[in-house]
Amino acid sequence: MQIYLSAIENEQLRTGQRSLRSPDIPREEAIRDEETRRTFIVHLQDLRDIVDQCFVVLEDHLHKMPFGVRYIAQQMFEGLASRFQQEDQGRVLQIVGSWLWKSYLQPALVEPEKYGVIDRGLSQEHKRNVGEVAKVLGQVATGRLFGGENAFLQPLNSFVGESIQRLNDLWSNLIDVPSAETQFDIDEFNDLYARTKPTLYIKMADIFSIHHLVASDLPSICPNQDDTLREVIRELGSVQNNEHELKHVSTSEICLTLNPKLHDKEDPDAEAKTLFMETKRCILYIIRVQSGGSLMEIMVKPITMEDEDRWATLVHDELSTTSRRRGAYSESTSVVDIASMSYAELKGTALENILRLERIGRLTRHNQYQDILNEIAIDIRTKHRRRIQRQRELEGVRLTLARLNDQATYLEQQLKTYNDYIEQAMVTLQNKKGKKRFLMPFTKQWDHERELQRSGRVPKFGSFKYSAQELANRGILVAWKGYTDRQFQHIDLTISSNEVGVFTLEGSNGPIAMPGASAQVPLDDLLQAQFNNTQHLEFFDRGGEVKVNVNLFLHLIMRKFYKDRDS
Repeated sequence: MQIYLSAIENEQLRTGQRSLRSPDIPREEAIRDEETRRTFIVHLQDLRDIVDQCFVVLEDHLHKMPFGVRYIAQQMFEGLASRFQQEDQGRVLQIVGSWLWKSYLQPALVEPEKYGVIDRGLSQEHKRNVGEVAKVLGQVATGRLFGGENAFLQPLNSFVGESIQRLNDLWSNLIDVPSAETQFDIDEFNDLYARTKPTLYIKMADIFSIHHLVASDLPSICPNQDDTLREVIRELGSVQNNEHELKHVSTSEICLTLNPKLHDKEDPDAEAKTLFMETKRCILYIIRVQSGGSLMEIMVKPITMEDEDRWATLVHDELSTTSRRRGAYSESTSVVDIASMSYAELKGTALENILRLERIGRLTRHNQYQDILNEIAIDIRTKHRRRIQRQRELEGVRLTLARLNDQATYLEQQLKTYNDYIEQAMVTLQNKKGKKRFLMPFTKQWDHERELQRSGRVPKFGSFKYSAQELANRGILVAWKGYTDRQFQHIDLTISSNEVGVFTLEGSNGPIAMPGASAQVPLDDLLQAQFNNTQHLEFFDRGGEVKVNVNLFLHLIMRKFYKDRDS
């Protein structure tokens, strides 16, 4: 009708006279107007060409579509195909494509200014034209032709029918993506050798929204009660509380550094799986020696000399060290050496394993232990696929090992660099020379330094001599085994350093050194003791134990050896 009314308006503007065509007619009569019909056909052709160009753009730029969107579509298709196996795969793919169109593509097409496609809003005419394009694209995405409700678009049904298959091919290519592990080159060992932790930039509002979404659909996402995600949701707390907090947070992005939390957890069923594999290996050899109506019948069947001979032949052909043939489940790590067993011992071991598996619920005697035979049959049918899977796993393990070696080398280099830096920093600190301090003549320290200079034994980083009484008064010396407080004024303690970060403690009685009263004290040990909140340390095991206060003793060391000047 708009085309018809525009034609009348243009005619009146062109001629200056009132048009003979009546504006008040139904659509069915308006389309019979020659000018209107001709213009309508041109518009339909333009609409078809624009939609076709949209398909071309989608096909050419499919590889640029975010991996996350394509992966979600792939998982949705696989989930629906698995749940509705009786449905046609093409129809399932079409449903996934329709969801992708409505949730991801259509909003950006209809409201481009809202999603950052353009900088300014569309005019009403533009919105109307874009809406018509979106209507045709949506019809193709749903896989249906135009019906009576869109009678004037039915001429495009031939094009729509062709485009439905074209779009299905596009959806098929869209969901053809590798696994997330392959795409991002990660595995369960990635956290062990990655040099940088993954960093996530996300808005607080998005965090709360994701929390609400997962919590509301938790039964569908995590049907098992012991699922790890359930534990995470419990730790996050109530969704309602988080919604209240959301009102007080900013809309800016925050940076989260992701740290591994659960990589140390082991498989709780590892022991049962190993036992089941070992049992299958034993059973496979047993049923090659004896036969019967069921596995239980074979297990209780008496053993004859012929059975022992068959077993000896199997051992020689497949299990001996000289045999070139690979035995059953030879790729598995066996906990028992069945090649050294007699056939009776083999059956006894298998029977013990079966009973253990029955106790933990992996097998049942109600079906004559048929489950283990079914598992063996599945292994035989899928051995080629399992071999390929093992090769991939082996390649993954080798790659992980190489990366771990690289990470170990990198960490060793970092540690060496760190140690070298600390060593140099300590040398710089201990070598700092401030003002030459004035020593009062004839004091204990003055006599001590003169004696060191005369004997040529001046330590590289200094030496300080104190009476035990002085150190006790300052709270540094707590006790000296074998000596009373009255004797402290006759005993001296010398602290010197001739090596970076290492201090020598020596006890003397006047000018005479006390036997066994000497100890090397690394600064690292003092700092570690302080970190551990250790109150006291003891030295001189053979010269009477000396007990010092860690904090005060460390303060004295730092003040005397790491300051620019004495204080």
